[in-house]
Amino acid sequence: MNNQQRPDGQTLDRLVSRNLHAKRTWVLRLPANGSLPGSSHDAFQRVREIVPDEQTVMGVTALGGNPITCTDLRAVARGAHARGEVIVCDNTLATSFGCPAARLGADIVCEELSHALGSEGSGYLAVSLSADFLTSHPEAGERLDPICVDFGHHEDGRPGQAVSEEAPTLSILDAYLRWDTVRKRQNDAALAIAEYLVCHPKVARVWYPGLLRDQMDSSQPDPTNAVAPAILTGGFGPVVDFELAENIGATGIGFADGTQLHSIGDRMLRVICTQDNPISQARDVERMLATI
Repeated sequence: MNNQQRPDGQTLDRLVSRNLHAKRTWVLRLPANGSLPGSSHDAFQRVREIVPDEQTVMGVTALGGNPITCTDLRAVARGAHARGEVIVCDNTLATSFGCPAARLGADIVCEELSHALGSEGSGYLAVSLSADFLTSHPEAGERLDPICVDFGHHEDGRPGQAVSEEAPTLSILDAYLRWDTVRKRQNDAALAIAEYLVCHPKVARVWYPGLLRDQMDSSQPDPTNAVAPAILTGGFGPVVDFELAENIGATGIGFADGTQLHSIGDRMLRVICTQDNPISQARDVERMLATI
């Protein structure tokens, strides 16, 4: 990996910190030989190492869950801080572009870079500390300093840029900046699909943070999603969950190029948007529903 510095001094860690309104960001390598390499379990264990043993930690997810939901980080942080707890926010699905978690009250924000950068970011974790937390716990930064990744050098110590055997890759910073455009397209596709599913006769219910009106009465707001516009930026995420009106044994169904459908429970399915064209993805979902 390479974290080239631009003439203006911008680097990946500085960009993530700026997006989150954090004080500082470190990028760590997740353990390659753990029982769950590259998983949220490993990420949490890494972060737990920098927090004092006696400190109570509360883990939250900005965007996630089953079914998908958006966490009211402000409300959660107020309650946790009143109890003296440290808030650790998993921001992987929203990314730093999609949720300024430190500004909203999170003390520590984690983002597994594989979501935004694919294989280029596999095994790497961005850990950001809020200004208040770093002031109160300077030892956390001291613990992160020796284990963070130096993107300016290869692992054998040679300075330079990460290059594949086939062709030079974008710098990590450029790739991460480009992700912001990609994710907005994915979010647009997900919103279009969610709105389509709400009206489909074979669908009993849809979960998506961008559905701001009650599905039974569109004249009323949806209370479960009311906080989403204040928490998420540039869209509401690439994941749409929905429940079928009838149990059709949907486990394992897949469809279309790049758009995946997964079973997440009894009669419940998840669409993860990975294409840029929302019309194409909506048609993929339409064709799938026509077959059941």
